[in-house]
Amino acid sequence: MNNDEHNEDYDDVSYLNFLDDSVTPVTADKIRQATGNDPTLKKVFRYMSLGWPRKISCASIVPYFRCKADLQIDHGILFRGHRVVIPTIFRDQLLRELHTGHLGIVKTKSIARGKMWWPNIDGDIERWIGSCAACVAVRAAPPRAAPAPWPRPPSAWYRVHIDYMSIHQKVYLIVIDAYSKWLECLLMDKGTTTRALICKLKEIFSRFGVPNVIVSDNDIKINSAEFNSFCAMNGIRYVTSPVYHAASNGQAENSVKTCKKMIKCIDKTDKSKVEDKLMGLLFEYRNTPHCSTGQTPASLMMGRNLRSRLDLVIPDVNKTKDNIDKCVIDNCRKFNIGDQVWVKWFTEKKEIWVLGTIQNKIGNRMFLIYVHTKNTVCRRHVDQMLMYTGGEFDVINETEDAGADEDSWSPPLEPPPAPAGSAPPAACVNPPPSSLRADSPLQADVQPRDVVSDEYDTGLSGEEEEVEEREGSRAPALPAPLPRLGRVLRLPGTGSYN
Repeated sequence: MNNDEHNEDYDDVSYLNFLDDSVTPVTADKIRQATGNDPTLKKVFRYMSLGWPRKISCASIVPYFRCKADLQIDHGILFRGHRVVIPTIFRDQLLRELHTGHLGIVKTKSIARGKMWWPNIDGDIERWIGSCAACVAVRAAPPRAAPAPWPRPPSAWYRVHIDYMSIHQKVYLIVIDAYSKWLECLLMDKGTTTRALICKLKEIFSRFGVPNVIVSDNDIKINSAEFNSFCAMNGIRYVTSPVYHAASNGQAENSVKTCKKMIKCIDKTDKSKVEDKLMGLLFEYRNTPHCSTGQTPASLMMGRNLRSRLDLVIPDVNKTKDNIDKCVIDNCRKFNIGDQVWVKWFTEKKEIWVLGTIQNKIGNRMFLIYVHTKNTVCRRHVDQMLMYTGGEFDVINETEDAGADEDSWSPPLEPPPAPAGSAPPAACVNPPPSSLRADSPLQADVQPRDVVSDEYDTGLSGEEEEVEEREGSRAPALPAPLPRLGRVLRLPGTGSYN
């Protein structure tokens, strides 16, 4: 052998060693030797030479028994078809060599099926590749699972989702009710500490009550020991979503997008008073049907839609007069126009009873009464009136008695009977409105009276009535009755916030 041939052989060996210089390859001679020493393959050789039994009970021989028609022996090596049956001792080494290229499971199986076989080779290849740390490090993420919806809460404000929103160097707290989709967006003007978060939540809880469940992400500003203690002390179950998986808190994330869109729309039109205009957009959001529920958040949260300017175009067909409780009216003491009654008259020190005549009826329990001794008309509630059950009464005597003993005077339960045949005094007769002069205090008091509606009772006390008469002010009309929430606010377990 010359030097050129020697160098060529040396280069070939170096090239092979470069491929794998740590482990010697598995050769046919090694397989032949290992096959003769493998206890399982020795039994297979004996069955192939002596004949297979009808039934095999040994678990290690059963895979060979099922493919006995494909087995053959050539030069001391067992084949299944064209593939070499590998002894147990070389299987791990060959699995390592099959996966040297870090190919996938399918490609590795296709390589193995052209050269070798042993029982459950496909399962061994899958386990080997599945345990490869290098393949897992560069493996693509699995496909996203279909979103699983949260269970629907049984009532409004049962489960709320919270999250922070940052925009234009400001941080807002987003709170969304899972049942009604009622949305709250509060500016965190005092920072994002846990104490500031608890103060904002207390502000919301004071209006809607304490929820049963609060859901948030794993933000360290929310998921803190102080916040967990606050939830535990008020009977709230605190749930967090998985780390870096925002979709699990999807309701809060979608609400953040909605509020960001609102603020961006405000910036396009007018950047001044962003918070004030944001409240208007939240008002419209709460009064608009939601795509997931088909109803407005206000109707599910409050039991009614919020009254807006658009409601002014609809005529008011619900007359309050028709909704008054007839039983309450029927059980009330009744007075008629022209009846003589005792009425309370309020002075600076105390109240006294004076006689008067009912001039007009205002609503169901309010009356205009002409007081004879004062020569004026006052407005009194039915609780400030007593029916005069006596006969005739003398206005002059009444005035003198009231002035003489004002401190100890009270209306008699049984007034003395009037003398027989006497006519009632002129002061008891109801003066017609036409006889009153325009500048008369009586006429001035009667004409501008437009204080209460015909349907409602003011419920003012006597002292308030007296102050109103002295100052000449008009009593404010009562607002419409507030509709009730469809639920009772849930209170914290300890009776107060902790």
